[in-house]
Amino acid sequence: MELQVRSQKPEQAIAQLRQLLKIPSRHRNPHLHAQLGLQLKKGGKYQEAIEELETAVQLNPDSTYFRTQLAFCYSKQEMYAKALPLLEQIFALRPEDTQIIGAMAKAYFHLAQPDRARQLLAEGLKKSPRDRYLRSVWTHIQQQQSPKTPAV
Repeated sequence: MELQVRSQKPEQAIAQLRQLLKIPSRHRNPHLHAQLGLQLKKGGKYQEAIEELETAVQLNPDSTYFRTQLAFCYSKQEMYAKALPLLEQIFALRPEDTQIIGAMAKAYFHLAQPDRARQLLAEGLKKSPRDRYLRSVWTHIQQQQSPKTPAV
């Protein structure tokens, strides 16, 4: 079975990847689990994506890419307490990554640490003052009266 995920609709790719993962020799392939997770994420099925990405990370814990995608899915599901440790690990490796800075700021904000969120954003904007994503996160956080109750 030839894998052509990129040229397919998410539903077709998901079905094909699930079939591939049923093959015993491929069941423990972290890249297939990650691909399935990304396709599920693309289709808005974040909880299922989280399960596949958690498996990919378990099978290949050194993959920064897998951990990044898992952290983004956690954030999308407002699971900030789970996202933050992953984001902090990734930030230590990529301190200039504005997507990571923004996601960390959102997590800190929603975990009732708005001062830490603002500090992180201010530092990020000092280095990348024109970054639209950081500016939008800054504006969003500044407009909020109080953080939401954190989801675990």
